[in-house]
Amino acid sequence: MTGRNFISLKSPAAAFMLLAAVVVSVLYGCERRPLLDPEYGVKLRMEIVTDAVKNVTEDIYNKDISRQEIVPDMMHILLYDESGERIISEQYVDDTEVNEDGNTVFKAVFGVLPGRYRILGYSFGTAGEKPIALEVRDWHKAADAYASSSLVPEKISTKYKSKGSEHEDVIYEPEHLMVVSETVDIPYHEEVYTVEAEARTVIESWYLQVRVDGMQWVSGVQAFLSGMASANFIADDRRVEDPMVTVYFPLEKGLDGETEVLCAVFNTFGRVPDSVNDLNIVLNLQTVDGKNQRWEKDISYLFDTEEARLHHWLLLDEVITVEKPEVEGGGGGFDPSVGDWEEEEKEIIL
Repeated sequence: MTGRNFISLKSPAAAFMLLAAVVVSVLYGCERRPLLDPEYGVKLRMEIVTDAVKNVTEDIYNKDISRQEIVPDMMHILLYDESGERIISEQYVDDTEVNEDGNTVFKAVFGVLPGRYRILGYSFGTAGEKPIALEVRDWHKAADAYASSSLVPEKISTKYKSKGSEHEDVIYEPEHLMVVSETVDIPYHEEVYTVEAEARTVIESWYLQVRVDGMQWVSGVQAFLSGMASANFIADDRRVEDPMVTVYFPLEKGLDGETEVLCAVFNTFGRVPDSVNDLNIVLNLQTVDGKNQRWEKDISYLFDTEEARLHHWLLLDEVITVEKPEVEGGGGGFDPSVGDWEEEEKEIIL
């Protein structure tokens, strides 16, 4: 037979050589694998850590001031591929327990193959009484996920801009957002593999206080603080510094010793460092006769004080004097909410 090569198996030596070649091919041509298939369950335990939240859980200047209780209702957990470009699995998790440190721990189980993954999780809802203005968007890719707060109604922002100067957009103060962002290696395993992670807030809290003479004539106060970051890319905890925004928040009555003050713990995405814009505070004070008075101050210098650097305290040294209204009426209770303001240009004595 021509044109063909073949091995004759009639020879015992040739048959032995062929068998040896097959054995060698099997030994070196196949990938070694575990004898037992791994259990692909991965348990995530996300501890909500609040000990670093200034003025909310520790180091508060005024112990009687209202502040947000950071207890999320659930966590949105996303597992991406290593690049963070593609979602492998996601869950909304509300299964919790309290650990020995008193911190809330969220628990979730995913079925994923061993490998390297990007994990991103963020709190979804809180137990606070305020309406939640915070929203996380574009989370289909980890690097694009960002948190922002909604704009206040036009009737509020219009009053803030009534002086005719150009200002940033006015947003509600954001709620605290607890975030987990990690890259993890999940090995081959025979039992459920556990990943421990900590969730910490990407929101800053500050305490603001100003003394008032004539507090009995004040029925409500709203504050507007300019020069703040507008959002946060949560996977990298990176502030969005352009555009800047003005944060709106209400104040309440309080005491500093025996001195009457207006004060608040408020939240922000953070100040914009080295900004050319002044960090300007505007207070709209409503008096018991239904009128509205405006007080404005550049407080950029306060952010460089020791109280601000160490404790996030903004303690104004001015005294706002509110004169007795000519005609009393409209109710005397202190109401920090915003109604339909009536603008009245009136100087406030400093």
